[in-house]
Amino acid sequence: MASSSYRSERSEPYLYKLEAVNAAGDKTEIEFGASRELHQNAFLKLDLQPIRGVVGWSEISEDSLPPKVAEALD
Repeated sequence: MASSSYRSERSEPYLYKLEAVNAAGDKTEIEFGASRELHQNAFLKLDLQPIRGVVGWSEISEDSLPPKVAEALD
């Protein structure tokens, strides 16, 4: 699900390009950086801001996915 590459020139050395699903169930590809390597096959809740993109994330359980998101991932 997640692919990463090491980027030493940024304060966030891991760059991720993932398929994301919004609360309405719409899919899109999103790119963001993290300061550490993320767990494989984890579900992430992304905090987004206009222009800046992903400004934060948290790992969540599959049980806490909104129904339309879970449906889109099946």
